[in-house]
Amino acid sequence: MSFGPEPVGLVAAVLFAFIRIGTNPKIFEVPFSVVEATHHVQEWLNAPPTEFLAVARSDVDQALAWLTEAGAGGNLTTDAQIAAVAKRCGAHVHTADTDFSRFQGVRCKNPLL
Repeated sequence: MSFGPEPVGLVAAVLFAFIRIGTNPKIFEVPFSVVEATHHVQEWLNAPPTEFLAVARSDVDQALAWLTEAGAGGNLTTDAQIAAVAKRCGAHVHTADTDFSRFQGVRCKNPLL
């Protein structure tokens, strides 16, 4: 597996969301088993140039501020967590989810375009 020369940062919320969604039989006709899903996560974490981006206290504060400003939680909660880590690390969020545009200072790239 190769991601190319650009570093890839992975946040715990994304990894666990992959397992949650990928193993859900209500979403997929043939979902991953937990073993298969965790194997994929381990492959990603071990692939150069992948970096695990841990959540800092300042990320929690930033995410909470964005959620308060938006007056919303729900599905925006995980997005705010990811966005806060990306902003602190100077990283782009690769997503087709337009909700990330709500977070000031977060740079996004749509991988589908």
